[in-house]
Parts: sequence; C-alpha cells; structure tokens
Amino acid sequence: LNRSSDLEIGTDLLWGTTAAHTGTEADGSTAHNYAEGAAINPRTGNVPLIFRHVMSNVVVSLATSSDASAVDLTGAKITLTSLIKDGIFDIATGDITLGSTMADITASDETIMVPQTISDDTRLIITLTDGTTYSLQLNKCTDATDAAVTEWTSGNKYTYTITLKKEEIKFRALVNDWVAKT
Repeated sequence: LNRSSDLEIGTDLLWGTTAAHTGTEADGSTAHNYAEGAAINPRTGNVPLIFRHVMSNVVVSLATSSDASAVDLTGAKITLTSLIKDGIFDIATGDITLGSTMADITASDETIMVPQTISDDTRLIITLTDGTTYSLQLNKCTDATDAAVTEWTSGNKYTYTITLKKEEIKFRALVNDWVAKT
C-alpha cells in the first residue's frame, strides 16, 4: 500500500479525512462524538468527509500607474527564485516532508506551489519585454496587517499585487551668472 504521494509544482492534491461529527453505531443504540480524522465504528449511514488542498496557490498580479511613470506590462515575465519544488505527502496523516530540490519558478496567473517557508534568498523578479528588471526579496512582502508573509501553508491562496513604475529621478538646478570671457 502506497502511503505517500510525490508533490510537485503545478499539481494540486486534495486530501480527505473524516469530519468532526456525532455518529450512531450500526445497531442504533450508541452515539459517539468523533474528532476530525478519527477512525469511525461500522455504520449503515453516511460517513462525513472533508477535503483540503495540499498545496499552496500563489498569484502574482502586476499593476502600474496611469501617468507618465507607467511601464508597459505586456509580456512581463515573473520569476520566483530559490524555492523548494518537491516533497512527499503522507496520505495517512496529511503531513508534508519537503524535498531538497531548489529551482527558479516562472509564475503564471495562478501557480500551485509546495507549501514552505520562504527564505531570505527567495526573490520575486519581474522582467519587462524591454529588458528592464525589477527584483524584491519575497519574504519582505507584507499583508493587509503589515505582517511579512514568510511562509506558504497548505490550502491557502497568496495574492501578491506588485505595482511597478518607472524609476523616479529628481533634478536640482543651480542658476549662476555666466562668466564672460574674451
């Protein structure tokens, strides 16, 4: 009996277990309170199951301004670097054992990822079609409460909205009299 499943980027798995509930034995005389995941006594009625996503869903959405600082996002390539791309999932317990294969991942609209802690080495790199590159340390991105998102957990969807603008340059002009020379 195979008790594990290989995890890989781009493939989601659903894991099912018994739901917390109250059930009655087949003879109808004894009721039991079952915790989530508990073994269930034989019965003639339904067995309630719950299903969860094993992987994490990562979305990177690009935006820009509508003024002169806007950049052309057409054909932009999004790369997430230094991520673990594999692992093993124990179907009996629901536990994940991370693999050791690191990779740079090209993100699409929604990218199914192995749940993991995001290291300081992981970067989100955006390359525009004109060759301009933007890069940021992924675990420095914050959520609505200004807390850094430092890990991806099973069953959660992480949407990163990245707003790109042309580099701002400030000019300072000095006005001096011309020096006349003959």
